[in-house]
Parts: sequence; structure tokens; C-alpha cells
Amino acid sequence: ELLRRGLRLVSLHNIQCRHHGTFPARHTPDALGQKHRIQHSPETVPDSDLAGRSGHVVSAGSVTFSAGTVSLDTRDRSCKTSFMSSIRLFILGSLAERGPMHGHGLLLLAEEEHIDEWTDFTSSAVYGAIKRLTTDGLIEEFRTEKHGNYPERLVYQISEAGNASLHKLRQEALTEIVIRPDPLDLALARLDPDHLDDLFALVRERLGRLSYTLSTTQEHAVDIREHLSLAESWAMSHRISRWRSEVEWHEGLLGALPDIVADEKSRKELS
Repeated sequence: ELLRRGLRLVSLHNIQCRHHGTFPARHTPDALGQKHRIQHSPETVPDSDLAGRSGHVVSAGSVTFSAGTVSLDTRDRSCKTSFMSSIRLFILGSLAERGPMHGHGLLLLAEEEHIDEWTDFTSSAVYGAIKRLTTDGLIEEFRTEKHGNYPERLVYQISEAGNASLHKLRQEALTEIVIRPDPLDLALARLDPDHLDDLFALVRERLGRLSYTLSTTQEHAVDIREHLSLAESWAMSHRISRWRSEVEWHEGLLGALPDIVADEKSRKELS
């Protein structure tokens, strides 16, 4: 049962960290995963929800190449940090490119670009991020707008400090390599010897969801191809390549399962 829960919770972890995007609702591992994804926005999720939960602390890693070695730098690379950096980059970058905008305009832009499909935050987090950026002095009130019977809206512009922060965020995003540990690896290293035969169904189910998401992502990329800039097309292809690599790895794992199960059973007999 622990094995089953461990492998199924891998998908929930990926939803929380948004490393690979999200599965369609009917393909989420369980109702809890979907509920968590909807209710917790990146800027408001409590620290206690991201760390200190019975060891469920997941840090992101920056890979550093030095003298032929690879090291994993886990400094300040939690899911929450990634959320905040990405949404700040989106808001500051949008204001710098498009000029002053109100919060609803930024929300509509995020929805128009389907931001939750290819970044690690959802459009619902925009308002909370705006408040924090204002408090930090990275954006500032530009004017107040009112149209018809709609309530007044504050229009924001990027500040001088915001421009400096935007440059730093862009440099970090372009230069740092972030790789988050996958709980699946730990689950494989700690298999339950009494439920080894469950592995086949569990891995097939994971592979099915991954293959489905790869297929729908590729179809979506074709549909929106004419609306993308060259740089945006490369960003989309990067996402597709990650899904494809996951599918290929799981296909290899499924093929290796008979040997893995046999090895685990022999180890149990020897012990």
C-alpha cells in the first residue's frame, strides 16, 4: 500500500511544483491533487505547505559543471522560490514590453497565453503577485481608470528598481539549470517486496498519462504555431522535449520491470 501511495503521489508532487505542467482534470492522480492545484496560488501558498511536512521538502537544484564534475546547488530553489521568480518575470516583463497595465489586464494576458500550461504558476496568482511587487517597490501605481459602471482599476507601471530586478530575473532564468528531484526515484529505490507485482500496472498507468499529455501538447503546439514568435516556438518545443524524454524513460522502465522484480525477489530471498 505504501508503494502504491508513493508512486501515485509522484504526480501530485509534479502538479505542486509545476515542473512539467499539469495533467487534464480527468487524468490527475486523485481529487486531492486537483484541489490543491486550484486553491494554492504561487504567491499565497504558506511556507508550511511547501516544507516541513513529514520530510516532504523538495528543493530545486542548479546544476554546476566544474572540472568534469556535476554538482547540485539547492540554495534557494524551493518550489515557492521558483513560483515567485517566474510570476515576477511575467509581470515585470509584460509591463516593460507593453507599458502600464491594470491587474485585470495582466490576468487576461496570462489566460490568453495559457500561462499555466507552460510555466510553473497559474493566472489566478497574478493579483497576489501584484500586491507583493508593489510592496517591494518593483511596480508602482500609474493612474486610476474607470469605464462605465465597472469599479475603478489601478494601472501599474514598472519602476526603476523593477527594471533592474527584471534584468536580474532574465539573466538567472537564462543561465541557471533547474532540475527538481522526482519522488519516483526514491520510491523505486525503496520498493515494497510484498507488492512488487503492482509495479507493472502502476508504471503502465503513469506511462499512459504521460503519453496522453505529450500527444495533447504536440497537438496544441500545431494549433497555435502561427501565433507564436520564433522564440516562443522554441519554448514550446522545449516543453515537448521534456514530456517526450519522460515517455521514453518510462517505456524503458516498463521493459526493465521483469528484471527489476526478479532482482528484488532474489534479494528478499537472500535476506
